[in-house]
Amino acid sequence: MRCIALLFALSLVACGGDDGMNPIKVTDAAVQQQMDAPMAACTAQADYGAPTPTQQFALRLCATQTAFVKCPTTATTGTMGIATDPLMIVYGAQLNAANDFFQFEMWKGGEPFMMKIGPASNINLSDPSHSQWKTCAACAYVATQVNLQAGADMGKYLANMGTANVTTVTLVNDATMTKLAGNVMNANMVHIDIAMDGMSTPSADGCTTKLSNIAYDLKMSDPMMMAVADPVYDYVIAQLNKKYFRR
Repeated sequence: MRCIALLFALSLVACGGDDGMNPIKVTDAAVQQQMDAPMAACTAQADYGAPTPTQQFALRLCATQTAFVKCPTTATTGTMGIATDPLMIVYGAQLNAANDFFQFEMWKGGEPFMMKIGPASNINLSDPSHSQWKTCAACAYVATQVNLQAGADMGKYLANMGTANVTTVTLVNDATMTKLAGNVMNANMVHIDIAMDGMSTPSADGCTTKLSNIAYDLKMSDPMMMAVADPVYDYVIAQLNKKYFRR
């Protein structure tokens, strides 16, 4: 949805005439052009409902000082996190043929994952710490019209209302034996602008979307575990690098 506020100046009406008795009203051309301009379309669906994803994934990731990497099995100098205690986990789902992706990020070090990423109930996505792109430890959002080849999207819609539940987090060295399960419910999401420092603010276009329920229950993957690069994983990791390392 969209809300555009039109500003009207006092100079909207200009007065004049040949005798001063019958003023002629002239609409300012710039204002008229703004009024006549077509409204730009929002890039997200108005409502995703309870989607059946065309594909889903879950990644566990650790990091060096410059980039996200596959988690080592034991503590490694220069790397934050290990396979059984990663720096972050991200669940993702392709929602439609337009390549809109829902993602739910879980970051160690913030509520409710202060000590370790694990089960958590009734996470309030309207909490200021979760509805701010720079600080969220439980981040639910939609990236719209993702171009996997270019590693870009047409906009991000961050939840500022809703509830998330993480019911199961099984972390072992063998990725095939891991498990991540939970859901996100009644999420309202707003299109955000993201500053260079990572702070987010609602976009002036007023675009929003919502999602009534999405549930997940799947194994986690490690980056670079496949013989052939997966463009979805490449996109996600590239976006996380941009977010975390501000590049």
